[in-house]
Amino acid sequence: LIDSERLCNPYELPDSYRLRAGVELGPRGQALAYHIRSAHQSEAGLTHQAYQWKKIAKRKRWGRLQILHIFEPEQADQTRGVNVFVSSLKGLKMLEQFQDATLQNAIVNAMYAAVIESEMDSQTVLAALGGVDDGHNNAFTNYLAQVAGYHQKAKNIRFNGVKIPHLLPNEKLELKTASTNAAFSQFEDTLLRHLAASMNLSFEQLSKDYSKTNYSSARASMLESWKYFLGIREIIPARFCSQLYALWLEEMVNKGIIQLPNGSPNFYQAKSAWCRCLWIAQGQTHIDGLKEVKRIELLMKLGLLTYEKAAMMLGEDYQELFEQRLREKAEHKGLI
Repeated sequence: LIDSERLCNPYELPDSYRLRAGVELGPRGQALAYHIRSAHQSEAGLTHQAYQWKKIAKRKRWGRLQILHIFEPEQADQTRGVNVFVSSLKGLKMLEQFQDATLQNAIVNAMYAAVIESEMDSQTVLAALGGVDDGHNNAFTNYLAQVAGYHQKAKNIRFNGVKIPHLLPNEKLELKTASTNAAFSQFEDTLLRHLAASMNLSFEQLSKDYSKTNYSSARASMLESWKYFLGIREIIPARFCSQLYALWLEEMVNKGIIQLPNGSPNFYQAKSAWCRCLWIAQGQTHIDGLKEVKRIELLMKLGLLTYEKAAMMLGEDYQELFEQRLREKAEHKGLI
């Protein structure tokens, strides 16, 4: 496996009709060869191999693949895959900036426990900032001394055992708390829903928050995502695994380790038939296992589902299940 960024035009040449993003094309637009950078671009200051390219033909003369280039094509004549986050990059950046701004606001609010608001004229404010000095104490210091004396005299005011602060005229005491933006959660949820839709996911899967949904809504959203996952499985991982399997099987047949049946076509005459396979991946997640099992049972009774498909839905191989059940049954019979 190599980094996809190493697949690029040699010597960073611009794209042309027959060379696009490191892929050399034929007269019908088919990929003929790939230009692979010997080292990643970020290693340019560490090794001279970052300025060297190697051209690798896609296939051998007899058709064996040398490069497995797997991506999801979204339009005709596409030579490179598109990152799934491209359509949501702007939203992700907005969410990051909004989270940082909200955090900074909470930190600033937490720095001050209380604030006293007081009215002062322009000359007093100027003196408070150090603009006037009487040689010993500036006007602001004198003002604070007078305020402190006033509060010292009024500190004993109580009502039913509760102390009541008595402030100067035009003074206002405001307590500060480290509160967050009230609209933060709503804005974050809205943005996450747009991001989830752009990536063909449900809001619950992306945010990991299932507190705002019920069984029917969660199951509907998961089924929509599941259809997308099944399509991606066939395009990316299943195709990649099938090509690897075909290369391995070809090597085993040519070395004589695997013998084909007598009278059957050779590997290259019926390559698609010899390499036909089915891949079993992780099973579907179920919200209510009992309801899902009853659904599978009903489909099997109606003849709309086989043991093979039912086992695949659970991420299992039906043949291995049957063999394991047979072994367990024989072992259980021998112990009782």
